Amino acid sequence: MAAKLLTFKRKIMLSAGVPVVLMVILGLVAIFDIRSIVQTNGWVNHTYVVLGEANNIVASAVDMETGMRGFLLAGKEEFLEPYHGGKENLYKQLDELQHTVNDNPGQVARLDDVREKITEWDDNVASKMIEMRRRVGRGETMDDVAALVGEARGKKYFDAFRGLMKDFADEEIGLMEQRKLDNQATVKKAY
Repeated sequence: MAAKLLTFKRKIMLSAGVPVVLMVILGLVAIFDIRSIVQTNGWVNHTYVVLGEANNIVASAVDMETGMRGFLLAGKEEFLEPYHGGKENLYKQLDELQHTVNDNPGQVARLDDVREKITEWDDNVASKMIEMRRRVGRGETMDDVAALVGEARGKKYFDAFRGLMKDFADEEIGLMEQRKLDNQATVKKAY
């Protein structure tokens, strides 16, 4: 009788213990799924921040170009303020964005290409046009400036710059879409 009682006690403990073990396992799975969802949401938010910073870089480059063009037309140094401010901001923003995406070597390299393209534009087009405009009245004429602008040498650099920034943004958007899909899959699995 004692052996039957012991077996009966084991059966009761076992039948009570199995649901507890299953609940612990389900709890651990839920915790893992929740952490995965939170992590994926963090990456999606990260991507939004990266895209915002990329847009700021484009805006700074446009400021540079706008300032240069304003100076070419007016010949007044104060028109170069957006050019100088945009230049200062652009290089800071590139450094910050490279730090933000340092986990993605392809994006870091793409930003190196952006830096190179803007530097080439500044060295080969903007700075030369600005210096030429400063010499108007001392040997250069507005016709000379207009002829240089008409060559559209800056367009090739800015087209390349815009293409690189579009590629950068497209890569980030692709990452964000994949992260959203991963998140949806985790949510479905959790329910």
